[in-house]
Amino acid sequence: MLGRKIKWSCICQLHARYSRKLFTGRRLSAKNYYDVLGVKKESTQKEIRDAYVKLCKQLHPDKQGSTKDGHRKFTELNHAYTVLSKPWDRKVYDEELQGPRYQPYRSDMQRPFDRQEDPFMHRQDRYYEKPPDYSSAFRQASGRYVENKQQKLNIVVGCFVLLLAGACLHFLAYRYGTSKDMKERMMEASSRNWRLYQQSKDNHKIYGTAKQIERIFGDGIQENEPGGDGEDGSK
Repeated sequence: MLGRKIKWSCICQLHARYSRKLFTGRRLSAKNYYDVLGVKKESTQKEIRDAYVKLCKQLHPDKQGSTKDGHRKFTELNHAYTVLSKPWDRKVYDEELQGPRYQPYRSDMQRPFDRQEDPFMHRQDRYYEKPPDYSSAFRQASGRYVENKQQKLNIVVGCFVLLLAGACLHFLAYRYGTSKDMKERMMEASSRNWRLYQQSKDNHKIYGTAKQIERIFGDGIQENEPGGDGEDGSK
């Protein structure tokens, strides 16, 4: 029974050392997530999202075809965006970049019967053990891009509607004001004509028709009437 435990402990030690070596080599050869997205470490979430959308359109299998290198780049891109798009995961990732690349080797012979497990290694490798849903991440980024574009379009349409409404109100105000002035001028002209008409009626009653015509047209009518010339009468 003791020999079986010792044998199992040796197998666990070899497996843990091989896994740690493989994981360390993979981390040393892997790209930085910021380099994969082509952004700086101080970039904002919007800059990271825009870079992901741009690269995702370039590296998408529908455009590049199903090649091994293209699939690898597309997978790295989605891994990088999945980590950096979440503020908490990005903070943990930044702390891991600033810390040591891997933990120093710790001898496993001190506790040969304990379970060989490295919590730091499992924490670092969680992004590879549970690959995210790439399609949902792409849909989420595309949805946010479309939503922002729709909001900008709504703002432009709202400004256009306000300008159109202001122009209509200005036109109505101008037209209403012009009509009012015209009505006032027409009423003044009508009052003036009515006063002239009343004055003409009053003069007709006072002077009669002939005298009224004479007052209007002058004495030229009497000179042209037959028998109206003084010289002919004297002859």
